[in-house]
Amino acid sequence: MNMILDYNKDIKEANNLRGGKYAEGKHHGDNTDPPINHKNVHTPDYIILYNLVDSIFVSRVSEDALTGISIAAPLQMLMIALGCGLAVGLNAMVSKAMGEKQPEEVKKTTSAAIVMAFGAYLINVIICLLLVKPYFAWQAGGNEVIARYGISYIRICMLFSFCQMLQWVFDRLLIATGKSNLFLATLGTASLGNGILDPVLIFGYF
Repeated sequence: MNMILDYNKDIKEANNLRGGKYAEGKHHGDNTDPPINHKNVHTPDYIILYNLVDSIFVSRVSEDALTGISIAAPLQMLMIALGCGLAVGLNAMVSKAMGEKQPEEVKKTTSAAIVMAFGAYLINVIICLLLVKPYFAWQAGGNEVIARYGISYIRICMLFSFCQMLQWVFDRLLIATGKSNLFLATLGTASLGNGILDPVLIFGYF
């Protein structure tokens, strides 16, 4: 809940930085800089829905498999924390630069965010390679089956998390530029794709 409140607070502050024209999310005449409409933007908690869908299908494999991905949840939250921190900062900086009519600053901020997204991905890879096995050996209580399921699941999530880090960057660019409807469209498409591909990849329906 604190993360949701902080996220909405950052959006309001970003609007205030844009010359005070959108302090309350309302338009006051200049239509060149659309406001950030936080009412139309989902908070980072939507990521949890992906894990929920995964759990529904994995539970049909075995109880040990479901336990394995449940134990992996803290590692996923770490990935979310890296992406969310990057996204909120990018959102505020881009909104500020747009409000001050500084397109070059927008480009520099976006470029820096992409580099930082790659850095966040490297952190995920390092954690995956060095800490995942010891973590599951500790949390699985010696159950090798649970550990094996959890490790295979989180390895895929972390080793291929670069696309997720980039998604945080480009989603927040859409939000900062007032194109939250396009963001919701891409989010819906990704959620639908996740629901379709889960049974295909988990049960081998191909």
